[in-house]
Amino acid sequence: MDIDQKGWLIPAIAGWNVAFMRAPRRSWWDWLTHPDFRHVCAYGYDGQTETWVVIDPVETHIQVRLLNDTSFAAWQIETSAATSWVLRVPVAQDRFAARSRIGLWCTTVVANLLGVRSGAFRPQALFRDLLAAGAEVARDPDAGDEEGRRER
Repeated sequence: MDIDQKGWLIPAIAGWNVAFMRAPRRSWWDWLTHPDFRHVCAYGYDGQTETWVVIDPVETHIQVRLLNDTSFAAWQIETSAATSWVLRVPVAQDRFAARSRIGLWCTTVVANLLGVRSGAFRPQALFRDLLAAGAEVARDPDAGDEEGRRER
């Protein structure tokens, strides 16, 4: 990881994997979401430190996990049943600056992490925007495609 002029750690991640998750209805806002798109998180591999970085915005905070290969494999096993789609998004050199800091939920956090132009409030809308921006499908639940989920 590199450090910028302000002292912030910058992971050397060439691309993020964006995982869209299924979940049963638990909260009132789940009525607004498709069952295959109830949550979204992102993970990427930092080749300099040989570390997986997982960014998972949950209800009360943002979980940032730095995992070795063994711990990452365990995390994937733990989340595999809930994961529906995974999109691979390269890190853009001309990242779009966050337009709004309103809302700190999974969709807005991941969109800002990726630096994509998206007005999405729900995971399904972010999925649509990422595909339109050229994201690559790494896992398609309809095809039973597990290949590429651990690609760096």
